[in-house]
Amino acid sequence: LGATLYTLLTGTIPPNAITRVTRSKSKGANDPLSPAKLLVPAIPTTVDHALQRAMAISSADRFETVEQFWQLLNVYATEQQVQLPRVTSEDAPQPLPKRDIEQPIFSRIRGVLLPILLILLGIIVLGTGFIVHAWELSFLLLLCLGTLLLVLFSLLSRR
Repeated sequence: LGATLYTLLTGTIPPNAITRVTRSKSKGANDPLSPAKLLVPAIPTTVDHALQRAMAISSADRFETVEQFWQLLNVYATEQQVQLPRVTSEDAPQPLPKRDIEQPIFSRIRGVLLPILLILLGIIVLGTGFIVHAWELSFLLLLCLGTLLLVLFSLLSRR
């Protein structure tokens, strides 16, 4: 939990515990983990100390429970007084005006499409009228064209 919070606050992934133990023993140096406050000076000292303790190499130096860690972080949070700015109706964003913009291409298509489809329908009816038993074919074509007209008009009226 401490490493996750450290990463979130600093933007740096801390070295894992094995690397930290190996480096500190082999070089005889201190823990290679940089304090969060050195990486991000805006981090409060209380939070930095809580992170250092949560990420201590020795389990005896760490918090015994998450509750203890949380309580130390909450001490800092309760010390802070946050002043929220007052928002007036003048500061609130105004809704954008609705604009009814009809595409001119669709209005032209509607005006041209209906006469063309009616002419095609008439040609089909007249063309099949001289064939024996063509009324069945013309009825089927009328049904298909009617369905096509309904679909086209419903699509054009939605836009």
